[in-house]
Amino acid sequence: MGAIEKYLAETQDSIPIFEFIVNFLLTFICSWILSKVYKTYGTSISDRSLFSKNFIFISLTTMLIITIIKSSLALSLGLVGALSIIRFRTAIKEPEELMFLFISIALGLGFGANQTFITLIGYVLIIIAIVLLSNTSENKFEKNNMLIEITSNNKLIQINDIKKIIMDNSKEVELKRYDRNSENIEYIFIAKLVDSIHLENIDQEVTKLDPGIKISFIDYSSSS
Repeated sequence: MGAIEKYLAETQDSIPIFEFIVNFLLTFICSWILSKVYKTYGTSISDRSLFSKNFIFISLTTMLIITIIKSSLALSLGLVGALSIIRFRTAIKEPEELMFLFISIALGLGFGANQTFITLIGYVLIIIAIVLLSNTSENKFEKNNMLIEITSNNKLIQINDIKKIIMDNSKEVELKRYDRNSENIEYIFIAKLVDSIHLENIDQEVTKLDPGIKISFIDYSSSS
């Protein structure tokens, strides 16, 4: 055991303070820019402004952990044991959210491992790819359209009936999410409405299907 303890002690290196500060600042700047890119070019229907704030803290925390454990084999082994008892139970409903979380983690890993140059190159290329793909992809819906969220515990209601009501009162409509559990059903549509009169028509017609139904109209631009 003495030989093992001696080996672990010898493998522990000091962390250069200047190098740490530079990588910390780069991680902060890159993750902050990533949050702005997500809010501008993301298509998630969740609150992108709120969700994007997580990127900075995820990147900085990952960078700090990697910086610390890379200097000590003992700490690296300890981290394996610590992570084995951690369970992440937050549901990620949209693949886009997971993609940006991975980018945040990658930033922390790269700068924490002091791979500054290659991390910056990869990060810039990823941002360019996101912007280009967002500009070239088809997006039928403008920022000022309505997001319609409908929740009901009546399992007899058909999705086609609800969609037809919305289609009859809008120029374009797209189903963005369909969630079903033992208690209720949730539909989320994005619709291009002509005016507020059609919004009232949708409310009245959908309520006729189920008086206990819950319907919300949200300006789609508010999630950007």
